Amino acid sequence: MSGSCSPVTEEQIQHDLQAGFVGIRVPIIELIMSETREAARVKLQLEAQQWLSQGKHVMMYSATGPSDESIEAMRKVLAAEGIRAEDSSRLLGMALGSLAKELVRQLGIKRILIAGGDTSGYVTRELGVYAIECIATLDPGGPLCSAYANDPQFEGLELVLKGGQVGTANFFEKVAGYR
Repeated sequence: MSGSCSPVTEEQIQHDLQAGFVGIRVPIIELIMSETREAARVKLQLEAQQWLSQGKHVMMYSATGPSDESIEAMRKVLAAEGIRAEDSSRLLGMALGSLAKELVRQLGIKRILIAGGDTSGYVTRELGVYAIECIATLDPGGPLCSAYANDPQFEGLELVLKGGQVGTANFFEKVAGYR
């Protein structure tokens, strides 16, 4: 899951789309607006479930990079709604966290990579993760961690919490293929 719009994450997204990952663009505006949030979340969840149940690696992203047109479109909608631009990461992170929670519950997903520092914090909060422990170093600044959570479904969930500027072009592949 990516809420990052950094050039490094852009390169990683492009690399992994070419490597066969299934890319699902997150409709940011629909996902953060209260009147469309639930329908957008359900649609994303069903699409992700379809691909994940087929054994595919799924990459959900809100922007492909810093020049993605969705960023400016979202800023305009937020301004029109009286929502501060800096609240966008919280709204997006909470929505992605809710989605991650349902996918783990429904499909028993064991590993999630979350790209974007703010996004990582909000998603882990939604998952009820209160601590993480490093279990492997995949790239500098991008360790694979085991989650501690009160809910047994999220206890031991493997997480990679990646800042936007972290990792090599094939970082997502490293995370997916690590055994």
